[in-house]
Amino acid sequence: MTRVLTSALFTVIAAASPVVTGGCYLPVHFVEPASPMLSGTYLGGDGMPIAGVRVAITSHSYDDPHCRQATVHATTDSAGRFYIRSTTVERKGIFLVPAIEKFFNVFALCTGAADSSLRIAYIGRVPLRVEQIPPDTLSCLQWMWEGRARSVCSGQSETPLQMGGFWSDSTGTGYYRLINEGPGWDGREPGVFLQWVQRGPYDSAQIVRQTIDFPLVRKLLSVSATLVSSPSGAECVHVRSSGRPLHWYSWNQSTIDISLELGPPGVRRTVARCDQSGVHATDARAGRPSG
Repeated sequence: MTRVLTSALFTVIAAASPVVTGGCYLPVHFVEPASPMLSGTYLGGDGMPIAGVRVAITSHSYDDPHCRQATVHATTDSAGRFYIRSTTVERKGIFLVPAIEKFFNVFALCTGAADSSLRIAYIGRVPLRVEQIPPDTLSCLQWMWEGRARSVCSGQSETPLQMGGFWSDSTGTGYYRLINEGPGWDGREPGVFLQWVQRGPYDSAQIVRQTIDFPLVRKLLSVSATLVSSPSGAECVHVRSSGRPLHWYSWNQSTIDISLELGPPGVRRTVARCDQSGVHATDARAGRPSG
């Protein structure tokens, strides 16, 4: 009886699924690249290197947010630098589907104070069809938000860190740092943050004067964040988040668009838009300050 039910169930699935009927599984053993050679620098929010940070690589980027299945581990040195050799993944078979070809594997890099506290900070890709896989160089940042350390890295596959602009007040000068952690599909926490960073004298540590986060839509699908310098010299930040409709009977995606013209720490005003032709002002405020 069990055999008959299993056969009938497979017949139903095969009839309803073009993937099953249009493809076949080949039990062929082979090895693929899982991640390239990685090197990088891990800095704190004050711009100073952090030693002793654990770094790990997992090929299970969407179901291993804490890198518990990591294949390689490393630790940052006194200059905050780390190096991880390239890795491979062993396959026991391949599912062939006509007109669909796989060009790369996805991996995740996790960071943390210890192996027990690792969290995803970077999602990368490694090509499968090249003779020599190019290395990836990462810039990683740790910053504090609501009393807890968070980390993110920029590399060839994604660049969630943007720095630019110029501000000054009675205490000093600095720049803006925009951190886009994305929608959080892959085990990371979603969020977009803006920081006012004051430059220290000479090579001393920098000071994060203020950090704000941006409101994002519910049922988040995508988020983009950009720093824009206008011809007038004003710096502007644009954040757009999109999500699924709030109600099943609605076809329109929910969106939140925010554009802020930036000044000294804590000073910003909402504008209609920011682009290369300048900013167009309205009166409002957005962003929630830390602390």
